[in-house]
Parts: sequence; structure tokens; C-alpha cells
Amino acid sequence: MIMNIVDLSGDGYKLTPSYLLIMCIEHSARYHMELQTRQLLIKMSNAIQSVASEKTAEMSKTIERTTIPEKALEELLPQLRPVVFWMANCLEMLPYLQGNMSQYIKDPSQIAEYGDETLLNADEELLMFLEEVIIYTFQQTVYHLTKVLYIALPAILDTNPFQDTDEDSDKRPQEVETVISIFQTTYDVVKAYSVHEDILRQLFAYLFFFTNASLFNTLMERGAGASSTAGLKERRFGQSGCVGELGCRGATSGRG
Repeated sequence: MIMNIVDLSGDGYKLTPSYLLIMCIEHSARYHMELQTRQLLIKMSNAIQSVASEKTAEMSKTIERTTIPEKALEELLPQLRPVVFWMANCLEMLPYLQGNMSQYIKDPSQIAEYGDETLLNADEELLMFLEEVIIYTFQQTVYHLTKVLYIALPAILDTNPFQDTDEDSDKRPQEVETVISIFQTTYDVVKAYSVHEDILRQLFAYLFFFTNASLFNTLMERGAGASSTAGLKERRFGQSGCVGELGCRGATSGRG
């Protein structure tokens, strides 16, 4: 079946399953009775829901709080990719079927005699399952990426943001580089699987919001005397001392 022939490691078109599934629906609608088409829709609904549940369950087994951020991301990626893959394919199928389902399912009266409500609502169920899978896979993607960020972010507060660096250099503290790497890797994966741009922007809106909120909450929990503000305090002290010293020199020279 289409759900089992997917090769995530290859360079093939990542939205192939969505196109193949839609072609199956179109073929059934053209060459078979509506009963068979509705039965096909039910099978697709169950298969899509099953694969999404399976892949997200595998992802939930990763990431321990004691794991270093780089290792946590490395362990998450093999489970994250298939989740993003199926989210992208469901995103491709949903709007197309919403606009074209009436071409494939036309006369529910032919099915009424079977007295099977599932068959009668097969088209609506498929659309509903696609939407649910999109929402669920998106939520799980955000959740597990924030778990990685949760491990990486506190270290940023332990670095000195005013440390001496070459102004012409792009070099940043390793803790900052780690967080940037998480964002970049996430972007690369989502783009590789052709996730819609609107969903990509929404994903990063959630990740950036979590980053800001997490850093702020951690800073408040540590308190004003925590080491996280040491760099800022040193900078302020150095500036005030320098200004005071210059002021004294000016006053002394003025008196002289």
C-alpha cells in the first residue's frame, strides 16, 4: 500500500503519497460504483489516522531532560521527519479534496439502502481525519521541539552577552550557536518535506514565543542576584567606573 512504500531517505518528491492517494480516489470514482469509492475513503481515513498515531508515538519516546541539546536533537530527528512528512501530505490533500470531493461523491441515495452511516459520511470523515492529523502532528512537532529548546535555553543565561569579540567576526557563544542550530535544522527539515509556507511561519511563531517566554521565566525564577545577570552587572559597573574616572580627571585638570 502507498502508506508503506514511502522512502524518507531518498531524494524523491516528498508529496508523492498525497498525489497517489488522490489519484486512487479519482480512478475509483471514474471506474467503480460509488459504494466502492466510499469504502476506499474509509480505508484511507483509517490508514492516515493509523500512520500519524504510530509516528507520533515513536517520537514521544525520545528526549530526556538530562540529555545535552545536540544529542537530544539528533535523537529526535529520525522520529520527527516522518511526522512532518505526513503533516505535509495531509496539508496537500485537505484543500484539494475540500474543493473537489463533490466530483467523486455525488449520490448518497445509492448508499442509503445499506443502512451504514459510516459509508454515508465517508467523505466528511476523510476530511475530518485529515484536519485532525494536521492539527495533531503540528502540535506534536511543536511540543517535541520545545522540549529540545527547554534543555538548550538556560545555558544562554549563563553566558556573558558583552564578552569581547571581533566586530567583523560572526562568531557567537557556543550556547547561542546551539539554539540557532536547532532553529536552522528545524527549518531545513520542514522545507525539505515541502510543508506549506503558512504552517512554516506558524511553527516558528510558536517556537520563538516559547523561546522568549522560557528565557524570561527562567530569569525571573533565578532572581536578580543570579549568575545569569552577571555579564550585565559587570558591564554596568565597568561603564559607571569608567565614567566616574573620566569625570574625576576632568575635575582635577579643571582645578589645576
